[in-house]
Amino acid sequence: IKITPVIAKILKDSFKQFRFNENNLLYCSNKRGLITNGTINSEFKKLCKKNNIRNEDVNFHMLRHTYATRCIESGMQAKVLQKKLGHHDITITLNTYTSVFNKYKESELQKDCFLPHRHKERCNLQEDPFSRKEQGRTYR
Repeated sequence: IKITPVIAKILKDSFKQFRFNENNLLYCSNKRGLITNGTINSEFKKLCKKNNIRNEDVNFHMLRHTYATRCIESGMQAKVLQKKLGHHDITITLNTYTSVFNKYKESELQKDCFLPHRHKERCNLQEDPFSRKEQGRTYR
């Protein structure tokens, strides 16, 4: 995981506030135990409600899926996303996000400048790049 300057500051601040606990956890509950998924989801729901983000049932894991979806939409390769998400096997990434990859692939195909029926409109071309004109004749 790349440690950005923002994350480095958060970690430094966290180390300064470290409270000893038997598990040597950097982040722990008020009782100095493990922070459970339920606790994280509860706090996340409160944060969403407070900021009018979403009225539906939300959970913290949705952020992971949103992040992965945006990475795919921005053109990130599946292998890179696999590493970022920490999936041991590429099939986990591909199976989990198959619909997103397929939707992205289809939308990218629609943008292809050189589809014969779309190239002029998409690329603002004045003439067909697949034809060649010689002595007043057009060849295809």
